[in-house]
Amino acid sequence: MRKSIADIIKEHKRALIAGTAVCAAALGVGFFVPVRIEVKQTGTLHQHTALTESDFTVQTSTLFGIKHDANDYKVIWDGWTEEQQEAVIEQVSQASLSDIDEEVSESDTGLEKYARKKNKNIITADEIRASSAADDKSSDADVDKKVKDDKPADPTDSANAENPEAESSSAESGSDAASTGKPDSSVQSQDESREDQLVVTGDTVTEYTISKGTLTDTVTVDAVPVSEIRAFYDGVVYYMGVPDTENIRAELVYEDGAKVDISCTADEPGAIEAKTDIPVHTEYGDTVCSIVPVELTETTAKYQGKVYSGDTAEAADVAVTATFADGHTEEVTASEFVGDAVVNDTGDFVVKSIYGETNVHIAPIQITGASIEVPNLLYEEDMLDVDIITLTYADGKTKDIGKGEYELGAEASLPLTAGKNDIPFLYNGKMYTFTVDVLHDTEIRRARMRYADEIATAEYSHLSDTIMVTVNRYTKPEYSYLLTHIIIDDPSQIHAGLSNDNYGGERETPSSAAQRLGWVVGINGSNFDYSTNTPTMADAKIKNGQMMPDSKAVANGMEICLTNSGNLFSPKQGMSINDLLRMGVTDTWCCGDTLLISNG
Repeated sequence: MRKSIADIIKEHKRALIAGTAVCAAALGVGFFVPVRIEVKQTGTLHQHTALTESDFTVQTSTLFGIKHDANDYKVIWDGWTEEQQEAVIEQVSQASLSDIDEEVSESDTGLEKYARKKNKNIITADEIRASSAADDKSSDADVDKKVKDDKPADPTDSANAENPEAESSSAESGSDAASTGKPDSSVQSQDESREDQLVVTGDTVTEYTISKGTLTDTVTVDAVPVSEIRAFYDGVVYYMGVPDTENIRAELVYEDGAKVDISCTADEPGAIEAKTDIPVHTEYGDTVCSIVPVELTETTAKYQGKVYSGDTAEAADVAVTATFADGHTEEVTASEFVGDAVVNDTGDFVVKSIYGETNVHIAPIQITGASIEVPNLLYEEDMLDVDIITLTYADGKTKDIGKGEYELGAEASLPLTAGKNDIPFLYNGKMYTFTVDVLHDTEIRRARMRYADEIATAEYSHLSDTIMVTVNRYTKPEYSYLLTHIIIDDPSQIHAGLSNDNYGGERETPSSAAQRLGWVVGINGSNFDYSTNTPTMADAKIKNGQMMPDSKAVANGMEICLTNSGNLFSPKQGMSINDLLRMGVTDTWCCGDTLLISNG
């Protein structure tokens, strides 16, 4: 069980009283039995630290006694040094005789006079003997009261006042720890009736008095002073990282190298780039915690999204990886692009993050084609009208861009030419092309537009890219007739043929010949002799570029000639057949009349 200072004092008082009684019984003498309590520091103490039991010892000692035998008083020194004895004798020798009690004889020495004068506080042998014979079960409170009432004055008090360094050696000793009071500054005696404190303040050496009842002693505490309040970071902070104040620790560092952890608070810091001092606060004073972040050695960036040529890259799709001097890596998202972020071609771009600027390589999905939708066929000499351009990317995705997003090249403002027309356009700073197919502006297309009403009312019509045929009925009062209107795109479409491919052979109807030869329209082109099945009325007879055997050498002017270029004409009368062949005439017919239209 732990003992308090009060308990130890009581035990020492009892022991001294009991011991004195024994001596008195044996010697038949009386003693003064003053008792002194001494508290001593036993270990090294540090400022602002809790004092423990092992830091102090409590000692008690008999100061001195006076032996009397037949009125002969003799001073008995018990554990007193010569210096201490001389101090007491000097003090007593200077006492005034007027202060000496009448009962003290003239023959007494100065010391003996002093002893008799103080007789009212003396514990005599008889009193001790009587106390010893009393009830051994007297309480500690009785003993405390006895000592308080009968304790003689300490004759060294005034001497010690003049010589503070004078100390008595211990005759008897016991130890008790001063219990912990305030965590960093005090020790208490743990007595039920009073709490005496030892407070270690900022002074290196401080004198304190510990008292119990009428017993007091002074202890000089030698506390090792604090040399500094130090704060440090218990963790790792990387470049542009934010320190966690929960990881900041503080300690007291003493001049002897000892260290004691203490509680602290710190100001909330932001991200740090270099050595940074963070203010730290403790109840013993303020300091700073110096934090040096781990150096950044490299940053790399990677584009993790999908971007198409001509589009703007997103900073949120850029992952920036920072590598530090210890090999640790951190990944963050870029905050923004530095400069233009429109990606037309593969290349490097600059992004910004908390770690600064970094290059990122971006390879966009390229545009592989472009096209427009035209509501009608395009023909040469038409003007192009462009609204929406459809872009096609390498992954198959398409995107429509409208006017204002692109700029057409000069070619788009020129009349179109037959065939494939490549039209350039500028999109996001890069040139692309789309292609349109343009048809030859044929006579048939123009005729169909010109004769649209005729085509609409015809009893029969045949329309294609190369030929237009209409059959319309016209009625007169006396008769009606059918008019066939034929327009071809090129004269080479006109062909000649023979009945059953034989000149002068078996006759063949026009419908049979047209079906056999794949003609759209077939015309019976010649009068013929039913007896010979050969043409009549034409003198110049040419078939498939050959002069027929029954042909005459000159034309009579009734012939209809077809050249190898598709031209039709009627020759002048008397023109040589050789001249007709030299003109490229491949076939002649005779219908009984010349062409209705000749030479335009």
